[in-house]
Amino acid sequence: MSFKTLAVLIDGIKTNIAVSEYIDSFFIVLTQFDKLGAIVTVRKDSIEGIGEERSAYNVETALGPEDGPGEIVARFLAEQLGLSKPAVFSVALRDSSPRSLHAIAHVLRTLRKW
Repeated sequence: MSFKTLAVLIDGIKTNIAVSEYIDSFFIVLTQFDKLGAIVTVRKDSIEGIGEERSAYNVETALGPEDGPGEIVARFLAEQLGLSKPAVFSVALRDSSPRSLHAIAHVLRTLRKW
C-alpha cells in the first residue's frame, strides 16, 4: 500500500488531496472543506462492439447525494487518469468547474504515475 497527501491552492481555494493505492484499488480523497464528502465508486468496464472493444466507467454513489457533483467529478478524473483499477473517491469540492477539475487531474498526475 502506498499513501500520498498534498494540499494545493486551486483557483485560490485550499484543496486537500490524498491517494491510497492498494493492490486491487485506489482510494482518492478530494476536499475543499477539510472533511470527507460523497463516497463514489468507479470501475472500468469493457464494452464489446462490432469489431472493436471500448472502455466505459461505471460510476455509483455509495454514500451522499446522488444528484451532487461527486459522480461527475469521479468519472471525469477516472477518464483523465486512465484508471485501470477500481477506485473509491471521496468528493467534497466547493468548485467543481472544468478548470478546477483539470487542475486537480494535473496534480493527481504529478502525485502519482497512473
